[in-house]
Amino acid sequence: MANVIEKLSEQEDNMVENRGAMKGNKVSSMGFVNIMETRMAKIKLVMSDVLIKVEDTKDSLYEIKSEMRQSRDELKEKLMEELNGAIRDALGELARKNEAL
Repeated sequence: MANVIEKLSEQEDNMVENRGAMKGNKVSSMGFVNIMETRMAKIKLVMSDVLIKVEDTKDSLYEIKSEMRQSRDELKEKLMEELNGAIRDALGELARKNEAL
């Protein structure tokens, strides 16, 4: 990516018309078109790089959410097991007390 941008920058720097355009001098239509095409290519490369980073971020967030859901589901399952165990223990103790009476 950096090499492509450097190559485009070289092309832009090599244009004599570019220097004239920056100083406000008249530039041929083709020179102006070349300058704009080079700049648009740079922008396109930078935007595609940003979009890739955004997609990577989305993927990372999706993975985090999935892991959180999985952890939440595992925790919920453990809590239900503990609750069921506590209920069984309480019912067993209650049954023993009733037998003792």
